[in-house]
Amino acid sequence: MDSTLRNHSNMWSGRAKAEPEPWLTACCPLCGSRSRKYNYGAHVNCWFGPSI
Repeated sequence: MDSTLRNHSNMWSGRAKAEPEPWLTACCPLCGSRSRKYNYGAHVNCWFGPSI
């Protein structure tokens, strides 16, 4: 069951498990805020809004 959940998570993210997850600790390039909500280059709660 645990391995199934991990595989599903890998498929959802489209990344290999060995690949790092930089968005967990990345700084928003627009506001400089370090947040777990910074994801795929878009800081959700950024003053400038998501950079998509």
